[in-house]
Amino acid sequence: MACSEDTAAIERGMQAQIARLEELARAGVARIGWKVALNDPAVQAHLGLSGIVAGALAPDREAPDGGVYLVRPGSRLMGEAEIGVRMARDLPGDATPEEAEAAIDALRPTIELADAARQKADVEALVSDSVLHEATVFGPDAPFERFAQVGDDHPQLLVNGEVAGRPAPALRIERVGPILCQIARRLADCGQILGAGEHVICGSIVKPVPVSPGDLVEVDFGALGRVSVRLQTS
Repeated sequence: MACSEDTAAIERGMQAQIARLEELARAGVARIGWKVALNDPAVQAHLGLSGIVAGALAPDREAPDGGVYLVRPGSRLMGEAEIGVRMARDLPGDATPEEAEAAIDALRPTIELADAARQKADVEALVSDSVLHEATVFGPDAPFERFAQVGDDHPQLLVNGEVAGRPAPALRIERVGPILCQIARRLADCGQILGAGEHVICGSIVKPVPVSPGDLVEVDFGALGRVSVRLQTS
């Protein structure tokens, strides 16, 4: 692909992410996957982007479902409700949406924590820093067929038992196959592949919600199940 200025900046940011993942791999920490970032059309227009970008999930900051996440000093966390997809096999950059969906092992209700304090002024710096990614919390496995059973009123993001975020029409996901293909293409442009066993979290379906130490953050995904995490300071 010929690189426009934006594409070149994104690819440089991706290479910075990959270098960090390779450093962690040398220390014995395997990568867990990727996030769909900047999926809001209004944000894409503001940044001059033609579509989503990919951010690496921090392999050393995955919190257990129902467990505790220790908030790092200086963080300004936002909670997001996302569909997590685990791949059953490798997905090349030229895969079709049908091939992508056939390669899914399971879906998982997911909380992403993003750190608004790490906001960057330009696309390359933003992508280099995994687009504000802080941590991931995966819920239980669900079969792909349940995706069609998720109603228009889900997911709901709850903070301390109160609904704080509902689905935003502009962020609704009609199909996950095209999203996986976009991530696979982004990786292929950098000489990488979306691998078997890796996850993709498909972008927040609710507007990000501010959360703080002491909060219980939950996502109710209806037919896909629930996931939760308690935020604490160290």
